[in-house]
Amino acid sequence: MNRHDAGAPDVAAGSTPPLVWRVTAGIMQAAIALLLIGGAWLGMDLEEEASRGSGGLGMMVFMVFAFVAAWAGATVLTMRARRPIARWIGGTLIGMFVVGGLDGLGGASDAPATLGAWMAYELLMLAWLYAFACSDGVSRYVGRG
Repeated sequence: MNRHDAGAPDVAAGSTPPLVWRVTAGIMQAAIALLLIGGAWLGMDLEEEASRGSGGLGMMVFMVFAFVAAWAGATVLTMRARRPIARWIGGTLIGMFVVGGLDGLGGASDAPATLGAWMAYELLMLAWLYAFACSDGVSRYVGRG
């Protein structure tokens, strides 16, 4: 391999992506639509409920949803281009799901079943994060980066 091939993937251009790569792309594409529709719906609902002032809370909520949708879009676009940076962009988005799940850690009154469900969610998100950002199959597919 010469110095011009340093960032090239180790697999052929027509090879199929790893399963975690395809599943993540599907989830991100669905998330884009759901975030935009849900953000617009919630934003309009908040604007209708705001009876005083100039409002603006609905637009702010929509902008947060639109930002996360744009982040998911950037993940999908870099995944389609097989860029190694996709592992970092998508990994941080999945990491947001992990951190967001910490909100489910309630007080001492939570039942053990609720605690078990929260732990299962966190372990599932961490496994997805590892499989997407750190697995050898994905590294070989996009190249080292």
